[in-house]
Amino acid sequence: MLSLLILVSLLGVLEINGTSLFSPGALYQGYNGAYARDYTDYHKSYVYEYGVSDPHTGDHKSQWESKDKDGNVRGSYSLLEPDGTTRIVDYIADDHGFRAIVKKVGAHGVNVEVHGENAVKSCNLN
Repeated sequence: MLSLLILVSLLGVLEINGTSLFSPGALYQGYNGAYARDYTDYHKSYVYEYGVSDPHTGDHKSQWESKDKDGNVRGSYSLLEPDGTTRIVDYIADDHGFRAIVKKVGAHGVNVEVHGENAVKSCNLN
């Protein structure tokens, strides 16, 4: 109980430049809100990809994604599931919404699921 009282007392006095460490934004002082406050404010394009293949942990996954200056996002990720199958998800997000094609590849062949409104008509991911 004494340690709890000491901890509560310390939390009350921890400050940085006069701001409590536990007030909103305290750890991000100087950041000045230079992030996209609204998704429509963010018009920069980007591309990234990564992959992991660790035989010691069994962690096998990869992902890539790109966004153009108009806000259209395309991407794909895959991962090795615990049952030995591989899940592959190809997706797109644009003015028509988010659509995804989910494939599960494994011992029993390929299972394909399509997600998103009008996905079959408008999910041209190529």
